[in-house]
Amino acid sequence: MADTEERIREFLERQPVLAQGEPIHAVAKAMPLGGVKRFAKDRAPMLVGGAIGAFIAHNRDKKIVAEDLETAMRNGVYLLATDRRLLLISAGGMRGLPQEHIGSVERSRVVRVERGSTRVSMVKMLTVVFTLDDGSELGFEFPKVDAKDGERLIVSFGA
Repeated sequence: MADTEERIREFLERQPVLAQGEPIHAVAKAMPLGGVKRFAKDRAPMLVGGAIGAFIAHNRDKKIVAEDLETAMRNGVYLLATDRRLLLISAGGMRGLPQEHIGSVERSRVVRVERGSTRVSMVKMLTVVFTLDDGSELGFEFPKVDAKDGERLIVSFGA
């Protein structure tokens, strides 16, 4: 986590998105779970109007549409758990560095966190699905090199 957290702390120095006194509990780099991409396309109205009412775009102060969210997460996403929120920060560039705060979910809206696994090219990968109080779901998979960080993120939610 040291390298991942270091990248996030550098990003937060350039683009402060945490509230005063909001501590970081865990940071992990992930990819949207395959089904989430389809979910976002198929249920865009729910994502925009429901899943968090929905994500609030940090710089635009408007709701994110499914296509924007999918595009922003194309190269991966950093999941940042604090005592108040789950923040999503897009990864980009050749090194996959944090690029932009694309949204956040109030921790109180997360009603269930499910750990699982999936196989990609014969490699077993850790997955997590966050179920929100409106029934919508956000799912992510962690590449093997990021599995320990993913595990810490899941544990930070008490799962």
